[in-house]
Amino acid sequence: MKFLQAIITATFAAVSLQAGAAVFTGSGDIVNYTEGAIGNDNGAIIGRLDFTVDTAGMVTISSDNMGVDSYIMLFDSSNVQLAVNDDDPLYDGSPFDDAAYNSGMEIYLEADSYFVTIGAGSYNITDALQGFMSNVDAADTFLYGYDNASWQLQAVTPSPVPVPAALPLFISALAGLGWLRRR
Repeated sequence: MKFLQAIITATFAAVSLQAGAAVFTGSGDIVNYTEGAIGNDNGAIIGRLDFTVDTAGMVTISSDNMGVDSYIMLFDSSNVQLAVNDDDPLYDGSPFDDAAYNSGMEIYLEADSYFVTIGAGSYNITDALQGFMSNVDAADTFLYGYDNASWQLQAVTPSPVPVPAALPLFISALAGLGWLRRR
């Protein structure tokens, strides 16, 4: 009987293994853009992080910024905007809380390719898709006391559970049950 309990326990342990996660990261500076070069004629650059969701599930997108109040937009592979966020989901409303400046979201996404953009303050969909905020000097987007700004983005997506890895344990458990039944 103890043998049966050990097989059943091992089977449930194998089946209940949680999936790992894929992590995508990106970083950059909030600077000006001029016709393909850094400058100050056309506007402030908007950062972009591309990522792929292999298995449908909850995706966490977070940012960590220095010197700027960030704003993020999430798009699917067809450039359709899915979500927008200005503050971290844990923001408590305090103007002294860093979450007021760091954007983030948790959202359920199907398996597909996506990208998230990050910029200083609010910007529109056209700006996000072209990669810079038109006619905005980057220095005008910095928080008081900062003379530069940077950003980091992270997207954490679910990974598929390798079912074949648990299959041998399940088969051995069934064989063990059959063996015990014959006894």
